[in-house]
Amino acid sequence: MLYLIGGASRAGKSMLARRLLVEHGVPGFPLDAFMMAAERLPGHGFAVQSGDSAYQRATALWPFTSEFIFTAAAQMYDYAFEGDYLLPRLVAVFQKKYPGLPTRVVFLGYAQADPARKLQAIREHVSTNDWTSQLDDGALRDLVHRQITFSRQLQAECALWGLPYVEVPVECHVAALARALAILVRQDGGAG
Repeated sequence: MLYLIGGASRAGKSMLARRLLVEHGVPGFPLDAFMMAAERLPGHGFAVQSGDSAYQRATALWPFTSEFIFTAAAQMYDYAFEGDYLLPRLVAVFQKKYPGLPTRVVFLGYAQADPARKLQAIREHVSTNDWTSQLDDGALRDLVHRQITFSRQLQAECALWGLPYVEVPVECHVAALARALAILVRQDGGAG
């Protein structure tokens, strides 16, 4: 089974992937690592720049990302990929291209978040190793606003493509991640 976890930055994708590993033994790969490597390889066919939006990066890298995911998933029994570079329209096309590959999908976001509360929650839960710990409040505020907009785009695209979107509110993120996990591990065997 292939598990795809997409969504906005700071929505809980890594936490969800960690729960999938700990509670169900499904190993995972953060697509951020793949994307960062692509940015560092100028001249190797990756048309990505550090200033590009998540949508621009995801679209530009999708031919490589989709083949990477397919190749890894085809060689392993269960595997999860998570990152904000998964887009609903691209995942829907992937599912149609590989109908024999059992796939479950969920997207996470915070389209309804209050920006000030989200910024506060990020600051309260950030570790020194977290990339957001390097951001001042102005940069983090800009990130939160961009990710709220991105969450709204994801929510609309998920509705359009029939893929599950889970809103992850600041005040009840644990319950929201439990709903997302239930979507991924449900027993009916269906995709997404």
